[in-house]
Amino acid sequence: MEQSKLFRTIGRINSILFLIILVGLAIMFIVISFQATGRRGDRNVTVTAKGGEETEKVEMVLGNLVEMNGHEVHYVELSTRWRKASYSSGYSGGQIRNVLFFVGPEMETHWLFDNNDNLIFTISKLNRDIERGNSKITEALFFRVIKEDTDGDGNLTPEDNSTLALTRPDGTGYREIETEVISLIDSKVNDSGRELILLLQKADKVYLKKYSLKTFDIITEKQLTEISKVR
Repeated sequence: MEQSKLFRTIGRINSILFLIILVGLAIMFIVISFQATGRRGDRNVTVTAKGGEETEKVEMVLGNLVEMNGHEVHYVELSTRWRKASYSSGYSGGQIRNVLFFVGPEMETHWLFDNNDNLIFTISKLNRDIERGNSKITEALFFRVIKEDTDGDGNLTPEDNSTLALTRPDGTGYREIETEVISLIDSKVNDSGRELILLLQKADKVYLKKYSLKTFDIITEKQLTEISKVR
C-alpha cells in the first residue's frame, strides 16, 4: 500500500516536471522566433525599382558589414527577400543584387551598380600576405555577376553565363575582365598576392588566364583544350 502511494507520488512529480519542461521549451521557441523575426525586420529596406516609365517600391534586405583588410572601407550586400514560391519549389529569392560601400573616415557611400537588376553570384576579397605576422591586405575585389538570362528560363540564376569583374578595395574602378563564362572552374591569387589566376570555360574551350591585380590587365592566356574533342 505504501509502495503504491509512493509510485503515485513519483508519477505526479514526473508529470509536473515534464509539464514544466514543455512550457519552458515553448517559451524558448517563442523568444527565439521573435528575436529572429525582429532581426530580419531590422534588415529590411525599401528601394525604388524602375521599370520603363513606372517606378515601384521593393523590399530588400541589407547584409552584415564586411571590412577590407588594410583599408578604411566596409561594404554591405543588398539582397532580395526570401519569399515562399510554389509547393514544389519551396523558397526562392535571397539573391545579392547590389553592394553598398562605406569609404574613409567620413564613411562616404556609393553603390557598385546604378540599379539592382544584376545577380551577384560571388564576391571575394583578393588578399596579399604582408610581413607582419599573419596580416593580410586586400588588393582587389572579385565579382561573378549574372547579367543576362542565357538559358531562357525567365530568371537570373547561377546556370546562366556570367561576367567576371574586378574593383579596387573601395569598390571603384569596376572592370569586366571576362564575359560569357559558362563555368568558373577555379580561381587563385598567386603567392605574391599581385596576380589573379582563373581556370574557366567559354563556349567549348577551357582557358587558364592570369591577370594583374594592379592594372586589371591580362598578363598571359593559355587555351587548354576543346571540350568537344575530349573523349
